[in-house]
Amino acid sequence: MAAAHRARACALPEAPAPETFTAASGTLAGTIFWHPSLRIAFDRLVEFLGSPSDRWFALLVAPAGAGKSTLLEAVCNQQTWAARAAMAADPDLRPVIAVTAPAPAVTNGTFAWQAFADRIADQLAPPRGLGRTVRAAIDDAARFCRQRGVRVILVEEARHLAMVSNKRHPDQGLSVLKEFSLATGVRFVLAGTYGLLDFRESGTEIDRRTKPVHLAPYDAQVPKERDAFEAVARRMLAATGAEPSAVDGDLISRLHERSRGTVGILRDWLVDAEYAMSRSARLDLAAAIADAQPDDVSVGAGRMEIAEGRLRLGLGPEPDLEVVASVAPVTRARTSAGQRLRPGELGPARRPIGDEVAYAR
Repeated sequence: MAAAHRARACALPEAPAPETFTAASGTLAGTIFWHPSLRIAFDRLVEFLGSPSDRWFALLVAPAGAGKSTLLEAVCNQQTWAARAAMAADPDLRPVIAVTAPAPAVTNGTFAWQAFADRIADQLAPPRGLGRTVRAAIDDAARFCRQRGVRVILVEEARHLAMVSNKRHPDQGLSVLKEFSLATGVRFVLAGTYGLLDFRESGTEIDRRTKPVHLAPYDAQVPKERDAFEAVARRMLAATGAEPSAVDGDLISRLHERSRGTVGILRDWLVDAEYAMSRSARLDLAAAIADAQPDDVSVGAGRMEIAEGRLRLGLGPEPDLEVVASVAPVTRARTSAGQRLRPGELGPARRPIGDEVAYAR
C-alpha cells in the first residue's frame, strides 16, 4: 500500500495533502504525523484484523509517548473506512469501537469489569439501569456487539486488565475477553506499555491466540532508525516554523537523546517549545527547546523501560523499516461542518436498533 493511499484510508473524510493540512492548522499542535515505525505497526494490526486466523488478541506494546493512541485512532478510522459501504446500507452497523480500560477498583485493586463492560455498551446503546451484576453487564455488552455488528474493540490502558485478585494468574483478564470473543466474534487490540507482555508470558493457551505488535522507538545506534527519526524530527521542526539552517546534527542528536527516540514525546516537547516561542518574541528555537526538554528523571526511566521492553520482546533492529523524508499527517475524523466523530462513526449520530426498553433490560 502506498503511503499516500494509507493516509487517505485512515481519515474520515479523506485526508488533505500534507501541505494543505499543515497550512490550515498553522501549528505543530494541529498536526499528527505518520512515520515509519507507526506505519509498520499500523500495517501489522490491519493484517491481524483481516486475517482468518483464530487469534483473538493483538497486544500493542510500546513505551510511554510512542504514539499508541494515534495508532489506535488510525486503525479505527481505517476499519470504519473499509466498512463504509456496509455502514451506508445499514445505519445500525458499527464494526469498530474504542474504549479505555478503567483503573482498578479502589477497594481491592482488581479490574472493574462492570465499568469496562458498560463502557463498551455505552458506545452502542442508551444507558442501562443500575444495580446489575458484573455478569449481566458483560452479557449486555456482548449482546449489543452482536446487534451492532462490532468486529473490533480497541482498548487503551489495557494494562489494567492484569489487575486481578490472584496475582499468579495475569491471564485471568484475557480469559474473560476470550469468552467474550467466542460469543461475539470480536477481536481485541489491547494497547499498553510493556507490562502487557505478562499476558503473553503466562504460559497458557491464550499465548497461542495472541499477536504482539511493537510500536518501536528509534534506536540512534542503528543507521536506518537514526535516519528515520531525523526525517520526522525535521518535519516537525519545519511545522514550528524553524528555519532549516537552524536544524543541525547536534540538535537532532539532542532531540533523540531527550525523547528516547519516541515520536510522541518529541512532538509534545516541540509543541511546548512552539507555544513558548509564540508567547515571547525574544525566545529563539534553541532556547525554547532547552526550556521545554524532558527532565533527567523521566529520560532515565524511559531508557530503562525501552531496554527492558526490547529484552522481553527479544528484538534487534526493526527489519522492515523504510526511511521516508516526507511524513504524511493523519487527520482526525470530523464531519464537513467540523464536528468531531466518535470512534467508528461515519456520521455524527447513530440511531439505536429496536426499542429503548429492550436496552434497559
